[in-house]
Parts: sequence; C-alpha cells; structure tokens
Amino acid sequence: MNPKPPLYRDYIESNFKDYREYQRRALSQEPEMTKFLKKLLPCWLNTELPYRLLDIGCGNGNTCFHLNSQHPHWYYVGVDVVSGLIEDGRHLFSNIENLRLEVADAHYLESFSEEPFDVVLMWRVLQGLENWKQALRSAYSITKPGGHLIISTLLNDADVDLSIIMRDYSASGDIKDVTLRIFSEAQFRAYCMELGVQTVTFEKFNMPIALPRPERGLNTYTVDLMEGNKIQLAGGALVDHWKIAHIIKGDLTDANN
Repeated sequence: MNPKPPLYRDYIESNFKDYREYQRRALSQEPEMTKFLKKLLPCWLNTELPYRLLDIGCGNGNTCFHLNSQHPHWYYVGVDVVSGLIEDGRHLFSNIENLRLEVADAHYLESFSEEPFDVVLMWRVLQGLENWKQALRSAYSITKPGGHLIISTLLNDADVDLSIIMRDYSASGDIKDVTLRIFSEAQFRAYCMELGVQTVTFEKFNMPIALPRPERGLNTYTVDLMEGNKIQLAGGALVDHWKIAHIIKGDLTDANN
C-alpha cells in the first residue's frame, strides 16, 4: 500500500507561526494573483449586485479583505480547516461587518447547502487538498444556479497529473514535507463535465513582476527568460502553471446528487 501523501493542512499546523506571518504579509503586500482576480471579476460578474461570496481555504481571510476594498457592498464568508488562521483573521478583521470567518473542511461543506452562494472562490487551495474531486464537488453543490465558481490552481496542458513531495528543511515545525499537485487541464475539464458543468473557461496567470528568491522556505520566486518573460518557482520546483478556471453553474443539478 502506498503511504499517505503529506497534506498542506498538516504542514501549516506544524509550522503555524511561519505560515501566519506569510498570511499577514499578504494584507500589506497584496498578492499579484489577487490583483489579477480583481481585474477579471468585472468581466464575469455584474459587480454592482450585492453578491454573497464564499472563499474556501481562505487562510486568515486576506483575499476577502482585498476584494472588500473594491466591492464593499458584497457579503463575504471565509472558511478554512486550520482553526488558528480563522482565529487570527477574526482578530484582524473584527471591524469588518460584512465578513464572517468559520472553521470548515473544504471536502465537507453541506452546512452551507440551504443558502448557496452567488460566488464561490477556491483560491490557490485545490492543489494542496487530499481529495480534489470531492472538494470541487462540494464547492459546486453550494454554488447557486447561475452562480460562479472561480478556482485558481496549477493546470498543465498534458494528459498527466503530477504530484510533487516537497521537503522544506528550513521549516520550524516537525512536519517538513508537503504535497503539491499539478493537474491535467483536460482531466479537470472532464470532471467538471461529470458534475453537470456546461462551460468552463481558463485564464492563464503570468506573474507581472520579478519576485526575489527567498532565503528560506517554499515562497514563490521568479527567473527571467528572454523577451521579458518570467517563470515561477517554489522551493526549486517549477510552478508556472497557474490558471484561473471560471465555471458558471447552469440549471442542471449536480450529477452526483
């Protein structure tokens, strides 16, 4: 029997102080991918409407925080399985009345089924989950008919899924291994069709700025190529496959319901 792959959840909890600081830095230094999301949303949504948005795997809620600066008339719910990050976010954002943070597992979101969301966000989280298909099914099930499911993850053009075990020797906790997955875009699309999705589109994210190589850890950095192009790496692994999947939920019910 193959050993169970190391999970991002375990890595984060074991190295919580470091990851909390990483999440806090994202408040003062808005991630470029979040800026990219803010540019895409007006292309996909009527942003004047009072949407309810669920951010799955929200960390401390920093993505909701940045979205709220542009769309303060929306109502945000953020969920994460790491309770310490939720507690930190509640402390940081206690004055934001239209943001609620809860502890929840991305694989099991049935508690939200009675009041589904206009927009469901899975931002840089799917590639670190134990069962991505179950998590995607769960997210789709709590998206309103006509609503939007938006996912940023690592997708390649081959008919191959990759699973990389990364060992962070600089990690302060006992758990130093973490699994990073890069999905086949074709297989990802096929599974969306199984769920009843009629249309899924993809936008490639290209890092617009140079990121210096960190002294330690798995943080992303860039390497310059010819003609001003850049590639992204994390811990020495190529992670230049970031794409944003946009799914509009039709009137069809989930094929697995």
